[in-house]
Amino acid sequence: MKAQSPSNDPRTFHPSTRAVPLPAVLLPAALALALLFAVLAPGTAFAKSESIRSLDMEVTVRPDGAMDVAERRTFYFSGSYTGYEQFIPLSASADAPGFVEASNVSLSDENGEYRRIEWFYDYRRPSASPPGTYMIEPRNDQLHVVWFHSSTDTERTFTLRYVLKGAAVAFDDTAQLYWKFMGDEWKTPTERVNVTVRLPEGASKNDIKAWGHGPLSGQVSIPDGKTIIFQAAGVPAETIVEGRILFPPSLVPGARRVPGRRLASIVESEAKEASEANARRIWARLVLGVGLLWPLLGLAGFAFLFFTYGKEYKPSFEGDYYRELPSEDPPAVVGALMNMGKVRTDDFAASIMDLARRGYLRIEEEVTEKNGLFGTKTDKEQVVVKAREPDEKLAGHEKQLLALLFDKIGSVDRVTLTDIRDYAKGHPNDFKRDFDSWRNAVESHAEARGFLEKKSSTMAWVNGGLAVVIGLGAFGLYLIHEEFCVLIFGGLVAAAILASSRLIRRRSKLAAEEHAKWRGLRQFLLDFSRLDEAPPSSLILWEHFLVYAVTLGIAKQVIDQLKVVLPQITDERGINSFAPWYVASSRSGLEGLSSLSEMSHSMESTMSTALSSTSSGSGGGGGFSGGGGGGGGGGGGGGW
Repeated sequence: MKAQSPSNDPRTFHPSTRAVPLPAVLLPAALALALLFAVLAPGTAFAKSESIRSLDMEVTVRPDGAMDVAERRTFYFSGSYTGYEQFIPLSASADAPGFVEASNVSLSDENGEYRRIEWFYDYRRPSASPPGTYMIEPRNDQLHVVWFHSSTDTERTFTLRYVLKGAAVAFDDTAQLYWKFMGDEWKTPTERVNVTVRLPEGASKNDIKAWGHGPLSGQVSIPDGKTIIFQAAGVPAETIVEGRILFPPSLVPGARRVPGRRLASIVESEAKEASEANARRIWARLVLGVGLLWPLLGLAGFAFLFFTYGKEYKPSFEGDYYRELPSEDPPAVVGALMNMGKVRTDDFAASIMDLARRGYLRIEEEVTEKNGLFGTKTDKEQVVVKAREPDEKLAGHEKQLLALLFDKIGSVDRVTLTDIRDYAKGHPNDFKRDFDSWRNAVESHAEARGFLEKKSSTMAWVNGGLAVVIGLGAFGLYLIHEEFCVLIFGGLVAAAILASSRLIRRRSKLAAEEHAKWRGLRQFLLDFSRLDEAPPSSLILWEHFLVYAVTLGIAKQVIDQLKVVLPQITDERGINSFAPWYVASSRSGLEGLSSLSEMSHSMESTMSTALSSTSSGSGGGGGFSGGGGGGGGGGGGGGW
């Protein structure tokens, strides 16, 4: 009689309890993902490798206890292969010690039967034997079969047939077939395993008990009184697929006799293994469920933080264009407003131009001509000249900028762009430290203006902590039960949440209003020459606009439009009125404006080059159950 409790179901397939080693170093989920992507990189696709698509095994138990076996394995060979070998230990089951005897070995593929040749040991050497041949090592403790083929980037199916005498044994109260249909020495995973065992006629379905040992995904079924089917998908490398079948001894009258009554003890042992396996299966499902729910809770947490603390306030200004200066903030501070508190290199150039506009500096263009082999070469140099000493009207970061230009880089009252470039390359660490100090001063100014909500900045850190918790939780669940999908899903979500932390930060209500107006001004400066309206005629206003256009990243576009829309500033009188703080080598306003555009671009290029060089210089049916491993057979194989 089969036990009624599901946990004692004799057809339950138990997972192997062989321990799988955990990683020696506990890596965070992000590193695990990076390693995974490295393994899956396109370059690895060209490595020589084999995969086992399926194992279909037909086992027929004879009345004398022998079994006829036909193993059909389908491989995919990536690269060129010329041989394969398989080992099958001939030891019997642990509860009926001894050896089985192998005979009638043959091999075939899709094209027909292979020819057997005499055994030799250096079979892995190139061209050891022609394709379509096989050989058997003459040993009594294992069946060792080697065959030769020619396969390149293709799928192949090989069928190995043999007879094992003494595989089934008869106890006093039951007969048993206890066999590893696939051993734990296979180094390659198998995508699908299907084993069909057929018993001799004469028993009913209720007379048969069957258990499977291997991966938790395995299933065993008993469709009738002579057929038992073991199935498993995604069998990992070095994992057994084992079956244990009990049936009436009368079916195998010629089988080897082993004294003793074993039925009750076997059923009790398998029931215990089944109960433990079911507990592990429940635990695995729990881990999988929590592992998938955990990152979703993290996403929900991110959504809450974003909509509560990160979503920008809606400004009252909703127009496309804003035609005046929204505030009197220095251009670098406006840059921090536009870039969520961060200061960029073009804000440095805009600050120099703004200090020149306000009378603290003068920007001059010097031209030198050099005679060369192929004619005269003209070099232009932008020179920043101190026009007056700093006073109390300057902000702290503006005083720092002047000190950097004239006390650290240039002379007392003069510095060129070449000086800045040379200093940055020659003293990268000093330059980075000074520039970072200036940038921090600007960001402190922006912080004092209340551009960013302090609580939202705090919540951005909370979001980063949430990402760490999600990643560590996923890795912890992976250590508890090695579900790789839990690690992957949790790691991806954790990385996405961490990368999105900056979205949690938002501008204050006042800053959101000013940001909308500055964005409207930027759009106006980009489109004013195409608008069906007269642009502002005040040169002082355009002088302001041009300085802020640098920090808004549109200086060249504005200058190009000014040449067309306000041509009056292109003559000598116009340029003197428009930008008296800029002295170009040519007094033809148009050329001066072009030089002005080149100066701002050159300044930004100098800063970017300096900072990048600094960075690079810093360095019955049911599931498989546990236990098992006591059956005969097993082994493994591999190709070359």
